[in-house]
Amino acid sequence: MPTDIIKQILEFWKNLNKRVKSILTFSLIGAVVIAVAVPLVMSIKNYDVLYSGLSSSEQAEIVSRLGELSVDFKTKSGGIVLIPSKCSFRRKDTPAAH
Repeated sequence: MPTDIIKQILEFWKNLNKRVKSILTFSLIGAVVIAVAVPLVMSIKNYDVLYSGLSSSEQAEIVSRLGELSVDFKTKSGGIVLIPSKCSFRRKDTPAAH
């Protein structure tokens, strides 16, 4: 059975003119690119600085608290703590603000 279907598809493809084959090929490639690109772009997070210029102990305390609160974060050298731009988390909730 599957070989009959493959033969029918190949026969259909052979009967198409070059222009239609090109349109179908580029449409398929475009659909695959979009199917891969959209989820990748949607998963990119932008981060804003929550704190900068922290000592290593202050940074560790804040990172620990963010972890307890299940807040996504990144750190950079120079005592910088970043959180996602769309995060509803506020600075007043961190230990350094107390």
